[in-house]
Amino acid sequence: MTRGERVRAPGWMRTSWEHFGATDPMWAILTQPETRDGRWDADAFFATGRADCAELLARATRLHPSLGRGNALDFGCGLGRLTRPLADEFEHAVGIDIAVSMIERANAHNHAPSRCSFLQCCDTRLPVASQHFDFVVSKLTLQHIPPRLGLAYLGDLARTVAPGGLLLVQIPTGSRRRLLRRVGLTARRLAHRLWNHGIRRRPIMGVWAIQEARVRTALESAGLTVLAVEPEDSVGPDWDSAWYAATRRDY
Repeated sequence: MTRGERVRAPGWMRTSWEHFGATDPMWAILTQPETRDGRWDADAFFATGRADCAELLARATRLHPSLGRGNALDFGCGLGRLTRPLADEFEHAVGIDIAVSMIERANAHNHAPSRCSFLQCCDTRLPVASQHFDFVVSKLTLQHIPPRLGLAYLGDLARTVAPGGLLLVQIPTGSRRRLLRRVGLTARRLAHRLWNHGIRRRPIMGVWAIQEARVRTALESAGLTVLAVEPEDSVGPDWDSAWYAATRRDY
């Protein structure tokens, strides 16, 4: 696909996340085994968002001290776990998710609709203005998108960053276990083929990694300057993952 091309997310991805949003959304967002089947406490779940938001903003201001506090964008917002506390720190926060079921529940939990809003989008051209957001963040989302599509989303996220703004995204960089990587890739390919042929349509929640060089190229091609690449461990012990921080310097 060419840069800027509008690409619709595949059917298995849209349907899978609609299923997760309708049946067990909190577990789908934070997959702790003991919280499956609706056992997340809502207050505890949203408290993790406040804690994560504080960490994200501390990282953001350390890497980019002149960060503005106008508009923020949360890509892969789910129920608004991060969007809600971002709305407390910025003039307005927007959350975007692929699943209508997630957006409906996010709106039901929206504590400040005048400063916090949610949008549903199924393709790589996000329904927001270019160069509009001071802070664009994505955590635990791009890891669930196949690399080619993930890079397209990344390019459009870069489009939304305002001059002087900051993009902060988390993406796995590779598997620490070669066998796990090979088996996982084979299993995902098989699941997609079965889905596409209508043989077995169970929800799919895969994890994909993107090499650092490819992420850097996508961000720089979209007009951003990479400030830092910092390791992080939210994906689990079998994966290497990183935070990418990038800014638009044409201001």
